[in-house]
Amino acid sequence: MDIKMTRKIKVGVIGSCVSRDVFNSKFINNYKDIYECVSTAWQSSIISFVSNPVPALPNNLNLEVIKTKHRQNTVLRDLTKPYRDEMIDMQPDYIIFDFYADIRYGTVKYLDSCFTDNPNGLRHTDFYKNTHFEKFNYRTDKHRLFEKILASLDDLQEWLRNNLPRTKLLINRFRYADVYINEVNKMVFFDKKKYHFLDKENKIYEELYEIIEQEYPDIRFIRQDINFYTSDGAHAFGVSPWHFSKKYYLDFYSQLNEFVLKDIIENQSVL
Repeated sequence: MDIKMTRKIKVGVIGSCVSRDVFNSKFINNYKDIYECVSTAWQSSIISFVSNPVPALPNNLNLEVIKTKHRQNTVLRDLTKPYRDEMIDMQPDYIIFDFYADIRYGTVKYLDSCFTDNPNGLRHTDFYKNTHFEKFNYRTDKHRLFEKILASLDDLQEWLRNNLPRTKLLINRFRYADVYINEVNKMVFFDKKKYHFLDKENKIYEELYEIIEQEYPDIRFIRQDINFYTSDGAHAFGVSPWHFSKKYYLDFYSQLNEFVLKDIIENQSVL
């Protein structure tokens, strides 16, 4: 079959830098040759993504206490949820999402809306400090969180069928790194006092992935959990267990390309 690309492949991202950074020239310098990242639900949990927007912004949502305009905007978008309409407008070929925000942060419910319990933004506001929320996180009740995530995954698939029937879902099946490479090219273990949650949350991710694999056999994974990845001590956004070395992004990109090529061949279509 003669495959000819007639346009770039449009991608939307729901989640965190473990997925979004692949579409950043700092890490994959030529990704724009093939892909166009058309919308990002920045650090949004899947529970928040499918939830209703807040009916009105709270009076005590004093966003000015949040350090940066970017973080202020992240909170505002997570509450008002414009990214769903953005994705409908842009009609991405693929949506890639990860569960970083669902596991690392958790989700809170307010009236008929849920939003990401983001410690870098929302928690600084008077609205958060003075409101009693129903919470979904593994620290409170892991099984209840899993039930909410699976229900949200059902809602996401229904939303896609109704609004983006040609869009394909991919889950980034990542895990945190245990070590980073320092300035003299030596492996250094992350401080387990500072990052005391690493082993526990990696196990929670894997448990969730296995449940989804069993319950949703048609959902496809980008398998970033089967190889050993280190973090980068010189990462553009700082050293952390979710800021990886170059190989992580190259492998992710390679798997994505394989999915795309397979879809083109099986559908006998061109993009």
